[in-house]
Amino acid sequence: MSSIHEGIKQLRETTGAKILDCRKALQECDGDIEKAVEWLRKHGVASAVKKQDRQTGQGVVAAFSKGSKGVLLEVNCETDFVARNEFFQSLVKELLEQAHELFPVSLEVFHEKGVREKILEAVARIGENVVCTHLDGLEVPSGVVASYVHGAAGPGMGKIAVLVALESEGADEAQLMELGKKIAMHVAAINPAYCQISEVPEDVVKKEEDILRAQLQESGKPQEIVEKMIQGRLRKFFEECVLEQQPFVCDPSKTVQDVLKDAEKEMGSAIRLAAVRRLALGQSV
Repeated sequence: MSSIHEGIKQLRETTGAKILDCRKALQECDGDIEKAVEWLRKHGVASAVKKQDRQTGQGVVAAFSKGSKGVLLEVNCETDFVARNEFFQSLVKELLEQAHELFPVSLEVFHEKGVREKILEAVARIGENVVCTHLDGLEVPSGVVASYVHGAAGPGMGKIAVLVALESEGADEAQLMELGKKIAMHVAAINPAYCQISEVPEDVVKKEEDILRAQLQESGKPQEIVEKMIQGRLRKFFEECVLEQQPFVCDPSKTVQDVLKDAEKEMGSAIRLAAVRRLALGQSV
């Protein structure tokens, strides 16, 4: 090597490391550039491991869907500044695409597929702790899984991420995906607890009935009137917590169920709202 300065310049261009770190690496490796790169990487990872006990209260949730499969991912960091960093977001995009390719896969197995090493390298470069805390997804045998992200910090990532799975045998995929995205926007805004009335547990319905009955018993109305009032108020309860029964945010004159029926007529094919996933930043931390 002609000079230590040329070596430092080459190392900085290759690794992005600080001047003092490059100088030390070259001294430790007798001026060998390749060994110095390896030395920096080893020491970068070592320092990254030390950062892994830091709290991560910021970050992004991300969604990616293609065809009949979609995934959600939450990646946390220490500051909002890093969450908006181009390198951090490129890492999230890479992990998201990898998760989509591997899904269905657990978060634990996902980390074993080279993700742990990628995160350690990111920590070394960014200087903050980075943690992948949540992985979820949906897949349907026929139909689409649509995605939507609210409060976008970057493409496909933000504060709230949603997946909506629509099953259909013959509906146009592009039209179905657009419908799914609109329903996903509704889910991001309203956060329903269930998709259909049939999903509401019997004990939850019974508890609500008991509360309503106790409230109405004191009204002095005949029992048959009380029972009719209970059914009316139960419908209101379902509107509050069941997706299909809710007024659609894009057109409050219709329920989500009405919108699905209209889409069936337009596309000439049955459409079933199969499942929904909603992930908000910090939900998993």
